[in-house]
Amino acid sequence: MSWVRKFWFALGIVGALALSLWWPEPGNRIAAGGRTAAWAVAVVFLSSGLSLPGGAMRRGLRSGRLHAFIELFIFIISPAFFLSTSIWLEPGLRTGVLALGCLPTTITSCVIFTQRAGGNTAAALFNAVISNLTGVFLAPVLLSMMLQASGQGLAGSDLWRVFRDLAIQVLLPFALGRGLHALSGGRASRHAGIFSVINSWSILLILYLTFSRAGADGTLGTRLAAMPLPIFYLAASYLFLSAVVWWASKPLGLDRADAICALMTAPQKTLALGVPLLSTFFRGQPELLAAALLPILAYHPFQLFFAGVLAHQLGGNPNAPEKG
Repeated sequence: MSWVRKFWFALGIVGALALSLWWPEPGNRIAAGGRTAAWAVAVVFLSSGLSLPGGAMRRGLRSGRLHAFIELFIFIISPAFFLSTSIWLEPGLRTGVLALGCLPTTITSCVIFTQRAGGNTAAALFNAVISNLTGVFLAPVLLSMMLQASGQGLAGSDLWRVFRDLAIQVLLPFALGRGLHALSGGRASRHAGIFSVINSWSILLILYLTFSRAGADGTLGTRLAAMPLPIFYLAASYLFLSAVVWWASKPLGLDRADAICALMTAPQKTLALGVPLLSTFFRGQPELLAAALLPILAYHPFQLFFAGVLAHQLGGNPNAPEKG
């Protein structure tokens, strides 16, 4: 069935969650070692570095006003929105919503949807890379600042630990991937589809291991029972943020291709960085970690579904030429 192929990763998230509830013991044993999930994160960013085309990145440098708008939206407007609208959530879920607001955009999804809608693909790729690299440092600082009021903010030494762990798991593998991409003469980009599948399965493994630790004592099921209203809130939030981006594009003087790029890039949030960020932030606190991850997981299928619908409505196609 075509819809299964299209949304298999979202279904995989549900499957990983269900498996962690039904059979958490293997995941709990593996996760107890603390290395497998870290290696899986490194694989995600190594394959991302290998698959990203360098030429499109260079072409994306030209759209300065668009880049400024997207990055400001990702790291200022989005965190402020979730901080001001999530007060009613219970503390564990609110922590996850605040973390969601601090995250950069998706690494590949925003580029794919921008291309399908006929937008500025080179600019989408540029912002995906830049926001994820800067997000390694900005996201922990923003999240720590927003959690200070609840006593969950990190001390300076702990924040440096988060920076160090994320640099090892994210920046170094990505840099190695870019180096291998250059050594291959760019040929690695031809296998982007394979790398995308590797990324997706690595993230599903990380999710299973993470939720297995929380599911072993039964607290995860209780958290899930309280999710229907927060899920509606997250879906509405994505639609609202998307509308704000689209409406702001005209006063900013963005042309149609750049407006589509902003629409497909600014409201999206990456699972790939969200999982290691929270895993290092709440190390040794599996119950809080699982609760904080739930909003990020719930947001992801909605952004894939709604972005797909928007890309179709905007009249693009998968073979639309890049701008720039």
